[in-house]
Amino acid sequence: MYTEEFGLDPAKAGLFLGIGEALGFLVMILTDTAERMYKRQVKKMKGMNVEQKPNILQMFLSRPLHLVLVLFMLGFSTMLFSINVLILAIVSQLIMSSLNDLSVSLLNELTSSSLPAGKFKKYQSTGQWLRRIGNLITGILGPILFSFAPNLPFLVFGFALLLWTIFLWSVLYKHVKEITTKTNRMTNTSGLFSGLLHPVLLFCETFKTPLHVIEKEYFKLQCEGNIVIFIQ
Repeated sequence: MYTEEFGLDPAKAGLFLGIGEALGFLVMILTDTAERMYKRQVKKMKGMNVEQKPNILQMFLSRPLHLVLVLFMLGFSTMLFSINVLILAIVSQLIMSSLNDLSVSLLNELTSSSLPAGKFKKYQSTGQWLRRIGNLITGILGPILFSFAPNLPFLVFGFALLLWTIFLWSVLYKHVKEITTKTNRMTNTSGLFSGLLHPVLLFCETFKTPLHVIEKEYFKLQCEGNIVIFIQ
């Protein structure tokens, strides 16, 4: 795309790809640092008995909505790369490169923190080979779509990622709704404006209490319920 549509030589195209990978490394370091600072702040606020009132942005930056936000940005930047404007393409490619590895890292982190230890190996390995199949499909279809129209593979795969992100959001929404209801942690989101933002505000409790803590309570209740049924 860089060489055929924008007339860049391979050296310059490779330079932009290299810068993107360097930004990806930097983003992961900054993400880890920000998470450590956030945990210290939460611990300090709890010690001072200060109630946390997160805003929409803070909820999107915390687990698990941070993965949804990153995937949305990744999908949109992939589609924007197809626009025949060089500066926009460069910016989009740098965003893609910097968020790609971060999205995989966040997804692995979510999988490891959300699943019981006995189920982690199965679902983690399944997720990895499904991701590899996705790489195989894009590797085969990418050049074919590019032969029809250079911007087509970026539009198709970017849109597919957006659809996948919406599906993932719906799955997380149902999961968080169930575990917060069962553990009596459901946040009240009554009112018209709150109702419209319900798909986001539902995750308010996961900002106050880490998602894996709520899930631990949920799985414990499930286990206790199964023991009661077995005894009966």
